[in-house]
Amino acid sequence: GDIGPEASKPVMEGKGLLFKIFADIDVFDIEVNETDVEKFIATVKAIAPTFGGINLEDIKAPEAFEIERRLKEELDIPVMHDDQHGTAIISAAALKNAIDITEKDISKVNIVVNGAGAAAISNYFKDAGINGVGKMLNVTDTDSIDSVLKEITTEFGAITVLVNNAGITRDNLMLRMKEEEWDDIMTTNLKSVYRLSKGVLRGMMKGRYGRIINITSVVGVSGNAGQANYAAAKAGVIGFTKSLAQEIASRGITVNAIAPGFINTDMTQALNEDQVAKMTANIPANRLGEPEDIANAVIFLASEESSYITGTTVHVNGGMYMQ
Repeated sequence: GDIGPEASKPVMEGKGLLFKIFADIDVFDIEVNETDVEKFIATVKAIAPTFGGINLEDIKAPEAFEIERRLKEELDIPVMHDDQHGTAIISAAALKNAIDITEKDISKVNIVVNGAGAAAISNYFKDAGINGVGKMLNVTDTDSIDSVLKEITTEFGAITVLVNNAGITRDNLMLRMKEEEWDDIMTTNLKSVYRLSKGVLRGMMKGRYGRIINITSVVGVSGNAGQANYAAAKAGVIGFTKSLAQEIASRGITVNAIAPGFINTDMTQALNEDQVAKMTANIPANRLGEPEDIANAVIFLASEESSYITGTTVHVNGGMYMQ
């Protein structure tokens, strides 16, 4: 992986449990050659304090949730995992479907993501024959947002579709929750939606066309013990969506939200049958959602077919929560 913007060299190689370290906005990978859970936790604890936080990127073990809980309790730095529904929106297949549906010029397709994933997205575009590029964006930094939006506008023209998909977790019971755990969630999960939406509005209003799609969560409407901060931020995204939709509907701009339920990711794939059965017991569809289920909803809301839909929240959860 990369350490900083200029250096590029392997940090640690092996076959085992993978996690990411965050140092400012630069991201690099460390792969720990250790499959014993206790040794893995000990290794992470020894390395992690050097940095600002860790992201459990791809723990392929049934003990994944226990590992996350332990590290949150035993480390003084933020411990997070990737948002459970983020990867679908960058799939080349989904982008091809979106182009087919909207019949838009593919030269203006862009995805902006966090850290080292930008290069992978550029490769997705190249393989799919799409003239686009992945860019690194720190949604908590106004300078980063201004810079990336300017780059995209200069290179591709005004942004016509924005998907606000940045998300982290800082789970804790309220009695134990630190103020920084609350603030981190609000800054990344809610304030970023305000910053990016405001950043693209002028171009959309000038062109009298736009689609803003905010990824919220079933937790934002149902609540969840131990996630008061996350639930509050995701509920805030829904309120923001409704309010902004009323402000700009007359300009040909729609603003909608998508609330995913339990989605099948690398984390859930590591669970055993009993654990999956407990997760799906309250889902009428009797299965976890797939990343493509979220991507398809995004594609629809970005299309012309959704032009008379605004201010709504689309629940993609197999019926586990109904309104």
